[in-house]
Amino acid sequence: MEVINENINRLNSSHRLSLLLANQAELGECGKSVVTAEKSRAEANPSNEPKRRRLFTPNEVVVTSPPKTNKKQRLSCSGNNASTQSGKKLRRSLAVPACPSSESSCLSAHVERESTDKFLTPDGSLNGANGIDTSSGMNVAGMEKSATSKRRSRVIRTLVHTNMHQGQVQVIQKAIRKLRGMRLDPTVTNRTTHLVSLEPRRTLNLLRGLMRGVWIVNFGWIQDSLNAGKWLNEEKYELKKFSRAIEICRTERQAFGIHYHCELFRYMEPFYVSSLCRPIEFNNMKELLLLGGAKMTENRFKAKYIIGDKRRVVDDRIYLTPYWVLDSITAMQIQKFSKYLMKSAIVTPSGIRYEDPRSRSTPRSDYNFVDPPLVMDK
Repeated sequence: MEVINENINRLNSSHRLSLLLANQAELGECGKSVVTAEKSRAEANPSNEPKRRRLFTPNEVVVTSPPKTNKKQRLSCSGNNASTQSGKKLRRSLAVPACPSSESSCLSAHVERESTDKFLTPDGSLNGANGIDTSSGMNVAGMEKSATSKRRSRVIRTLVHTNMHQGQVQVIQKAIRKLRGMRLDPTVTNRTTHLVSLEPRRTLNLLRGLMRGVWIVNFGWIQDSLNAGKWLNEEKYELKKFSRAIEICRTERQAFGIHYHCELFRYMEPFYVSSLCRPIEFNNMKELLLLGGAKMTENRFKAKYIIGDKRRVVDDRIYLTPYWVLDSITAMQIQKFSKYLMKSAIVTPSGIRYEDPRSRSTPRSDYNFVDPPLVMDK
């Protein structure tokens, strides 16, 4: 009976020692002292009995040791995680380590391992547990973000020229290269901020700039800005000789900003533009009417005003020349119809009859229209 109790005690002591070694290997704290103690104990108590297979009981807690990896795999893993962690990462198993003697110390070690295994976000890595000073990197990133936001928020001014000769165009290009902050475009669009004209002569770009409320200045603004080395104030060089509406539309755009829209033709009935419209082409005439807020239709029978059509039918529709649109935009005021009625061929059920040129000075009897009210007195 004593021999049996001695064997049981020897098995229990070896089992406890193996559990302790497994726990310390899991925690990475296996030292030389434990190994030397095991060797001395084995030398002191030699046993000639054959080794027996240890039986597994369901109540025991099994702790698995981490698998060994070769050097290349460790290097690859450390290279992938170098951006987030600087120290060695401890492996965790699914089993909970058994610590019968010091449960509190094992629990603290387990919590410490979990805290070091968390992946840190870029913002959190600035003050993370790695202890790396990244204040300079943070400053550089902040400067880059501020620079990109400034580039996005910076408004690029766009310049368009009209009524210019080749010599003046070269001077404008030279001023843009020297003074910077300005871009050259061929036509007036919603991005245009400045329009330079050599003389107050009506062009398509000038009418576009007038309705969009851009700065319309003379060529002296370019010359004086080039001599001064900076872009001067535009108000002194505004082209007011062309029309008073230039200053009015520009101030309205400055007041309303991106919500500014010209409403010259907004309260009129629908327009129809003929494809035979001359001297202003069909697409350009439609663009000018739409910029003025006009309602357009592709069906001539649904329109009240027909622009540029030489074929006229005796009905209640009003046939106007393209100059009525141009003069109305120049004055920024709806013009009367009497001077702009279309002189064209009249289509009747009996055939086509042409107007007598000698009757142009006399008022027409086949027109029954009412001039529009002066919606804008500018």
